[in-house]
Amino acid sequence: MEGRALVVGAGIGGLAAARVLRAAGLEVRILERSPSLEPLGAGISLWPNAVRALRALDIADALPEPGAIDREAGLRRWDGRLLALTDPAEIERRYGAPIMLLQRASLLRALLSDGVEDLIEPDAEVLGVENARDGVRAVLANGETHEADLLIGADGVCSTVRENVFGDGPPRHFGLIAYRALIARPKGAFWQGEYWGAGRVFGLVPLDGGHLYWFATAPGSTKSGPEPNPIPSLLERHRGWVPEVTEAIEATPPESVLRHDLLDREPTKHWVSHRIALLGDAAHPMLPFLGQGACQTLEDAEALGQALRSAADLPGALREYEQRRWRRAGRIASLSRRMGRLAHLGPAPLRAIRDRAMAMTPAPLRLRQLDAIVGRT
Repeated sequence: MEGRALVVGAGIGGLAAARVLRAAGLEVRILERSPSLEPLGAGISLWPNAVRALRALDIADALPEPGAIDREAGLRRWDGRLLALTDPAEIERRYGAPIMLLQRASLLRALLSDGVEDLIEPDAEVLGVENARDGVRAVLANGETHEADLLIGADGVCSTVRENVFGDGPPRHFGLIAYRALIARPKGAFWQGEYWGAGRVFGLVPLDGGHLYWFATAPGSTKSGPEPNPIPSLLERHRGWVPEVTEAIEATPPESVLRHDLLDREPTKHWVSHRIALLGDAAHPMLPFLGQGACQTLEDAEALGQALRSAADLPGALREYEQRRWRRAGRIASLSRRMGRLAHLGPAPLRAIRDRAMAMTPAPLRLRQLDAIVGRT
């Protein structure tokens, strides 16, 4: 196809979209509101469905060696009692691709390769977008106007593109606050997986380059005010948990901790308006409790590329992309929400029932449940 494309946002979704648009023959410009690209100090879990998408994008080989997954990865209670195991070898055999644990920066570097970085216009905050007669128009905060043949809004959960085109209001707060940090891996053994306690979750993930990524979620909101040093409150919240949790928190410089609210939206099948389409969190905010946020974003990019190759024109390609993706992404977003509620149960009797049910679920059944999430789409 010939033409010009604008991509709003230079995150994982925007960069992946830019790659498939360029591969389809379009001239691409990425509008990024930040003056420079500074990846968050965080980790990312790429399940087999995401790895397959990266292979389709032809960048899987550009990624570094991922973090090692222990054979006893999975889910435990706050006190270390085992609830469920994940066998990475069985996952790879079943789905034809491994689980990859990476620094977010490593994935972004791979997506920026092959000249994609040169397509970015930094400090280009988009205030408005609209469909024109034969194309699209984007207006920037500095007064500049960009025109193109189509536009992809990959500008995150608080998407300006979504608000301009669909006007369905801001995302809602899920009632949880998340903490994340990337640190040098401390000496000693660290079990990889999640720990569930009373209304809170803590995860430990070994990454490439000898790093350890940890995350914690609990009821709360950043509206309660700034927290310059969250380490004491995190240690208090996880008092009595397994030693790995407190050791990871104690090894973290306070300035390295990222803190944000978890935001959510109801799934929708409306991602496209003529020549404007949403992608990633702008289309389907994904709570983190299935590890599918980036995975579904990469699936979006793969589906967009497939639609561009098979459709006769650009509006038709966007409609086909929407039809390929809205059901699956919406279903997984809903599953992530349900898993988040299950993980954060507070009352002890409900947690006991949940833990007993999870511990008694046979491994083959857990794999069949996983089929709908990471299996072939």
